[in-house]
Amino acid sequence: GPWKLVCLPKPQLYHLGEDLAEKHDLAAKHPERVQAMLALRERLITAGRTTPGTPQRNDVPVRR
Repeated sequence: GPWKLVCLPKPQLYHLGEDLAEKHDLAAKHPERVQAMLALRERLITAGRTTPGTPQRNDVPVRR
């Protein structure tokens, strides 16, 4: 979708369909979306892949 999550010490959220220059951090207005995207990121890291299939080991250590 049009959402972009930037995972800094304090996550930032942007809607690229409305703010391509990433000037308006929407994380405070959409905390549920931030949490959902962080949960998805964690699932992808744990699975070691972004496609369906058997979980795989990550090629490199993952820093969160």
